[in-house]
Parts: sequence; structure tokens; C-alpha cells
Amino acid sequence: MFRRLLDTPQRAVTVTIDGCTVEARLGDSVAAALLAAGTRPTRASPVGGAPRAPYCMMGVCFECLVTIDGVGNRQSCLIPVAEGMAIETQAERREAGGGTVSALDALAQAWDVIVIGAGPAGMAAAIVTGNAGLSTLVLDENMGVGGQVWRSITTTPVLNRPVLGPDYWKGRDIVAAFAECGALHVPGATVWSVSTEREIGVSCGGVSRLLTARRIIIATGAMERPFPIPGWTLPGVMTIGGAQTVLKASGLLPTGRVVLAGCGPLLWLYADQALRAGGQFQAILDTTDTTTRAQALRHAWAFARSPYPAKGLALMARVRRKVRVVTGVTTLAADGSGKVDTVLFRRGHAGFGERMPVDTLLLHQGVVPHTNLA
Repeated sequence: MFRRLLDTPQRAVTVTIDGCTVEARLGDSVAAALLAAGTRPTRASPVGGAPRAPYCMMGVCFECLVTIDGVGNRQSCLIPVAEGMAIETQAERREAGGGTVSALDALAQAWDVIVIGAGPAGMAAAIVTGNAGLSTLVLDENMGVGGQVWRSITTTPVLNRPVLGPDYWKGRDIVAAFAECGALHVPGATVWSVSTEREIGVSCGGVSRLLTARRIIIATGAMERPFPIPGWTLPGVMTIGGAQTVLKASGLLPTGRVVLAGCGPLLWLYADQALRAGGQFQAILDTTDTTTRAQALRHAWAFARSPYPAKGLALMARVRRKVRVVTGVTTLAADGSGKVDTVLFRRGHAGFGERMPVDTLLLHQGVVPHTNLA
């Protein structure tokens, strides 16, 4: 279950979920509205009928497919809610429908530069090419600019700035420069092909087109490393990046017995942000492999001279003061009937020695480059 922060200023919109009237907020994705409404699961696997629910919240995993206004298999994490929208959870396979109006319809066929991705790197590239007078098109799957780092930077309902931290709010400057550079930004656009002839296949609003460019810049950023553990597809198991997405975009926090598991900077950053926002966690199960520290020693001097050690240690110290941290975790599993209700883990190599009841299990195991188009 997720709850909204009390001071979020979003305007309410009314949608229906499986025929029941539900209040969502302008700026929510459909998946965020489903999480806020407590809808679990959101679909059933078409092969085995197993329950599924939103997982990554960034358009990678396809676990959040629903039917929207009669059109099946829509990725609900990429679709914004709208007044009167009819959302249906999917109990069986549904055919995807086509659209009639798309932002692609009015686009020119040929461009000087096409940038794929409207995150920090994509915007920076478009600012350079747009200000140089080159016709520049920026295509991005998300509803707005910012990528994962500056997700919903122009629309976030989290107005208490210390919650998301100063590094997040630095994105406002580059977004302002991007808006003035003359590049055309098309949100909700999925690029599915890039040829050696510099031809791009893209879909948006149920319409597909082939576009050409003199130069193509792929700025698709990073995605969370897949973290498959037994039970990871159970409703109630999500990525930490997904939880951070709904915090930034919709002001949502998980409630009940929440456990974070994994390792990496994002885990600690999200924990700090959520705690500042009033969230609570039952525990952090830290899977950091301490045997690899010797391999990192050759980078120690350069790392020590950067601002990251002090910043990271301070962040971890704040979290440790408020949350129980279990270190040395080597094995994880999620368990439950229809949804997660238990996390099993072991420290060392002595079997599943410990169990912890959970309502939500958030996983993270680092990030990897999003290189599907490269």
C-alpha cells in the first residue's frame, strides 16, 4: 500500500478502476494511481494466471500492463491519468489497440539531429545542437523531461525541498535551458529501431513512423540491474527506483511493514529521501559483498579526493540512526500467496535462517547502462 504526502498540491481527477470511481491526482501515472488506490494485482500472467503488479515504474518490465479506455496492454507506468479515464485490470491476454491521434503525425520526416532520451545527457546534447541552429528532435518514453535522476522536475508535488535534496533541484536550471534551445520534445515516444542508415522507428499514441536524421544521439541513461530472487514477481515486490519514481512524481510513500533489500547508492538515497518525507522502514537487508573491497583499493585515492565519500557516509549515517540495518545478507527470497507477506534471508552460507513479515519489499542491486538501442 502507498499513501500520499499530506502537503502535495496536485489537482484531483476522477477515474474508474474496474468500474469503481477513484480519485487520482493530475501528474500521476496510471500505475501510481493504481498503487495509491491499493489495487493489487493489476493483471494476471496470460500463461499461468499468476498475479502481477507494478515493479520497475520506468517502462522496462511490462508487469504493469492494464487496459485503458478499452485499449489493452498499456504500460500503466508511462501513461498519465486523465479525467474520466477508464482503467481495467487484465485477467487474461488482451490485444493492443491502435491510436487515431499522435504527436508523430505532424513531425517532419528528416532532422539534423535526433536525440533519444530527455534525461540530463539528452537535454544537454539538445541544448548544444538546438542553440547551434540545428533542427533537433528529442524523443522520450516518459511523460516529462528529467529522466530518472530529475524525474518530474517540473511537476513534482514534493515541494519541501530538503526531502529530495539539493542535487535533485539543480535539474531546474538545465530544464529551463532546454525549454529555450529550440529543440522539439515528444514525450511518450518509444524508439524501437535505429538503423545504420540513421533511420529511426518510433511509436507514440498507437501510431508508428520512420524518421531520418543526419546524426543520432542515444542518451538512454541507466536502468536498475535486474534482481531476480525467488518470489520477485509477487505483487508488493518493487524496485527501489520504482518507489523513488512514485515519490518524486506523485508524492507517494509505501506504508505498513516495508523492507529495503540490496545494495548501492540509490538504496541509501531513497531511504534518506523517504525518511525525510515521513516514511518508515522495518529494516534494510544489505547484500554488499565485502570480499570485493580489495579490488576497489586502486581507486581509493581518486575517490577520497571527490565529494562523494563525505556525502555518502553522512547519508548512510542518517539512515542508520533510524532504521535497523542487517549486513552480510547473501541470499534473499520473497514468499506469499497472491502477494508478498514474508521475506526470507540468510547471512553467510547457513541456509534461510531468518524470516521477516513484510507488506512491501523494495529491491535494488545497482544500475547498468540502458544500451538496448546501441
